[in-house]
This record gives sequence, C-alpha cells and structure tokens, in this order.
Amino acid sequence: MGRLLGIAAADVTPFARWLISTPHSLGGLASATPEGWGAALYDRSTREWSVERRPFGTTPEETFAAMTPRLRGTVMVAHLRARSDAASASATTHPLRRGGWVFAHDGAIDDVDFLLRTVSAARLRERTDNSRSELLFSALLTRLDAAGSRDTGAVLADAVAELVENRVGATSFLLSDGERLYAHRHGPPLHLLEELAGARVVIVASEPLTDGAWRELADGSLVRCDAVLADLEPKSERELPFTD
Repeated sequence: MGRLLGIAAADVTPFARWLISTPHSLGGLASATPEGWGAALYDRSTREWSVERRPFGTTPEETFAAMTPRLRGTVMVAHLRARSDAASASATTHPLRRGGWVFAHDGAIDDVDFLLRTVSAARLRERTDNSRSELLFSALLTRLDAAGSRDTGAVLADAVAELVENRVGATSFLLSDGERLYAHRHGPPLHLLEELAGARVVIVASEPLTDGAWRELADGSLVRCDAVLADLEPKSERELPFTD
C-alpha cells in the first residue's frame, strides 16, 4: 500500500514536522524503503506549484529528509510509492500535475474500460503513460472541464459517487487546485486532523502521524479542506453532499 499526505494551511508553512519529525512520517518510510516519492507544494502568494519527485532507485541523498528544507507552502500533496509500483518512471511518480491541478492516488483500479469511456479525447492526449492512476486523474479532470463554472465540490461529489457505484476499484485520492484540497476515501484509509493553534492547518494522511484527535474518513466520502481561505469559519473542512 502507498501512503498519501495532504496539508492545507492558512499561511506559508514549513512541512518538515509532518514529513520527517513524526512517528509515522513519510520521510521515515521513504528512507527505509526508497521506492519513490513525490511532493507538490503550492504557495498562495505566487500562485504557483512546485513539484519534487523521486522515482524508484532514490538514493539516500534524495530522501524526504534531504529535500525537506525547501518543502514549504500553503498546500502540499505528497505520495510515497507502494512497492508494487516501484518500476514506474519519474514521469508517473505521484503527485501528477495537469495545469493548475495536482493529484495523488492510492489503490488498485479494476475497471479501466469504464474510465476510458469517461475521459475526453483532449485529456487522453495528455497522458504520458498507461498508468491507471493517471487515467483516473484524467477522468476527474474531464468532469471538471465539462462542468465549467459549476461548483467544483459538487462536480467531484458526483464523480466519486459514480466511481463507487460502478465498482471501478480502490480510488482513495488527494486532488488540489492550490486553493482547496479534496480528499476522497474509497478503499485505502485516510485520516484527518484539524489544528487551530496559531495558523489554521488541516492534515489528511493515510495513517495518523501524531497524537491528537484524528478522524478516519468514512469509506466513500469526499472532504474539502479550506484552511487556505483565511476568511472561513474555524471549521475548515466539511463533508460534501455525497454519502455511501
């Protein structure tokens, strides 16, 4: 099983605490089993993503610990590759990026034909390989393209409901446009923690990283994390209108 980690913060934040300093940090796992990892960082002040990715064969000098000093921003999407995917190249090491969107997936896709039927020709042409995770990303982007200005959360809620209903496979993912972080759990677990001391931070992880009031997301759920929006009420995540 791979590992996912997403963080949405109200202010520019160094992410070392969650990457290398906690008992179950991604950095510790990456150093012990360097099968590949990646992290996408968004800084709201520049409105730009930066992406660090290291595929299978990562050397000790290229672990999370070595890269962490420059991993800071307002949103982070990080991924640690499962051993079964270790042969993939850097082009498909997660997170994947298409324009202003980044995406990381954990799980096995069973019904490729269903996804192929839902992806637009334009999004198919963007694919860099035949990975099923990239196909899932393309399917979600196709839905967002077609929706135009419609509420993103509602579009994604419809999309994940369809994925679950059609038994496409295990589709736990993190998806962000830099302003909002969406987390969907279907199959591999995801846990959420909201910290309100000082700058507001919401963390979504495959397993709890620290002591605290982590909440396991229900299977089939979709959550939007809005800690990046400073004018929100203290409750910075809510379940979108989709239930299993």
